[in-house]
Amino acid sequence: MDPGKPRNEAVATFKPSRVRQDACGVFDPVDLLATVAALQLLPENADRLIRIEALAHVAGGLQADRDKPKISLSKLRSILNSPPLSDEIAQAEDPFPNPFVEEIAFFAGPTRSSQPYKRRNICNEVPS
Repeated sequence: MDPGKPRNEAVATFKPSRVRQDACGVFDPVDLLATVAALQLLPENADRLIRIEALAHVAGGLQADRDKPKISLSKLRSILNSPPLSDEIAQAEDPFPNPFVEEIAFFAGPTRSSQPYKRRNICNEVPS
């Protein structure tokens, strides 16, 4: 990625056909899309969502053919960790600080917080 370009420009200039022709076209696109969708749900993949979504975009554009083989884990890793998904797209990814939210009991009803909530004794914080 060119250091002078904004990060989202790398995603905007991504060419799905580069991935489609090289690797994904030989696999069942329905299985590939289901596999990629499942990867998006894993918390450990929160840092890699841009490249996973780019691969989902590619899989969604393939012609459905259930006679093709299902993708193996090793081949999926190879596709996600090789160009074009590992160069410009991967450079646009930022570490995700906390993929979870926490529900906090609040007087107006439950509230969700994306920051860790530290329980503390409010009575000790009231000035005397």
